[in-house]
Amino acid sequence: MAPVPPRPTQLAQVLDAGGRLLSQRELAALVSGNTLRGELPNGTPFTVYFAADGRKAVLLDGARTEVRWYMDDDGRFCEESVARARSHIGVDIYACGGWYLLFDEDGRELERSQVVPGNPAGL
Repeated sequence: MAPVPPRPTQLAQVLDAGGRLLSQRELAALVSGNTLRGELPNGTPFTVYFAADGRKAVLLDGARTEVRWYMDDDGRFCEESVARARSHIGVDIYACGGWYLLFDEDGRELERSQVVPGNPAGL
């Protein structure tokens, strides 16, 4: 596992370290059939499995939730909840040193994770 980038991480630090923005299609290819494991800025760990059939299972604080993920016609990575409320993922995902960091529109880090092949957590 690559060393964890120091906190707090600002977008400028990620770019200075050679980080690059992933396209929505790169993100879909990266996560499809794989698991992301990481932590939120408060240190809370999470595990997310993206099934190739569009199912997304999340384990956070011992609670498991599930939504659907898909690529829309414009190539955007989107989620659809069980209640069918659609939402575009309004974050930017950067790859840096084996880590994937999510930033909001204001450049605040939302989470960081690493890709684990397959579904080892059985989500």
